[in-house]
Amino acid sequence: MLNDYVTRWVVIAILGLVSAVGLWELNVTIVWKSLWSAIEFDILIVIFAAIYSIVGAQAPRMEWSAAVVSDLLLSIIQLIVALKALTPLTYIAAAFGYPLVDIALTKLDAILFGFDWNVEANWVANHPALDWLLRRAYYSLYYQGALVFLVGSVNRPGDRNGEIIWQFCISLVLTCAIFVFTPALGHAAHIGTGWMQTLMMIRNGEWADFDFSHVEGIISFPSFHTTLAILLVYAVRHHRWLLAVLVPLNMLLIVATLSVGGHYLVDLPAGAAVAFISIVATRLIRQQLAKFRLRASFDLADSASGFQTGSSKASTA
Repeated sequence: MLNDYVTRWVVIAILGLVSAVGLWELNVTIVWKSLWSAIEFDILIVIFAAIYSIVGAQAPRMEWSAAVVSDLLLSIIQLIVALKALTPLTYIAAAFGYPLVDIALTKLDAILFGFDWNVEANWVANHPALDWLLRRAYYSLYYQGALVFLVGSVNRPGDRNGEIIWQFCISLVLTCAIFVFTPALGHAAHIGTGWMQTLMMIRNGEWADFDFSHVEGIISFPSFHTTLAILLVYAVRHHRWLLAVLVPLNMLLIVATLSVGGHYLVDLPAGAAVAFISIVATRLIRQQLAKFRLRASFDLADSASGFQTGSSKASTA
């Protein structure tokens, strides 16, 4: 899966360049100090991954375990770099300044689902046990991601986590593209109002610097939490014991995007659609990369065969 891995790096580099150009066009300064800690961490991971790869090459009995650890470390570093490269795109998308669509989303909630956010939020608040459970589920993404990456490296090192990273990148780019035209403030919920203030600051042209250590999730429509919840479940589709845990947990997470994340109900199916598109797109991209690798192998085989045939003729002559 080397060509798949390298292609992901190329895509991430291109997206990072787009982010850098976008920040430059908006006269936004990057707080490099906030990025340096991530760079140091990435360098450390690369060193450990290299060590484990060398150990695996020198000790055949440790080849599998070294491959698992190396794949896990390399997957983590690629996801971290992708996150750093793509996160500015969410702020850049907000800077386009299209009209807020909160009124339209509120109407869609009422027309399509008969849903009133305030009624739902108050009902959840009056049930403290449920409120606590939803908050725990909402903030479980990081732990779920770590577990899914570990399982992916153990079961199919070099392959499974690549699928997840592709889906993450595609879904976040698609989410940002939609958000350009559908900016919304959402509702003040458990996560506070910091992201609303950040969104308005960007829209008012008061955004002067980008600090990677203080990034707010400013996208309401579509719900990226919903997208990630579905992608995490999809990633463990071949493991029944994990599905038994992650399906109910992520159902709670999706519900929690309303009372905890302040989302409109219509944000959820939009996030689900983004997840579906990213799954399909990832499958198509990886199929094409596999075909390219197969064609390259055939070309090399044909070249070798032709060379041998020519050599045989020359020898006979």
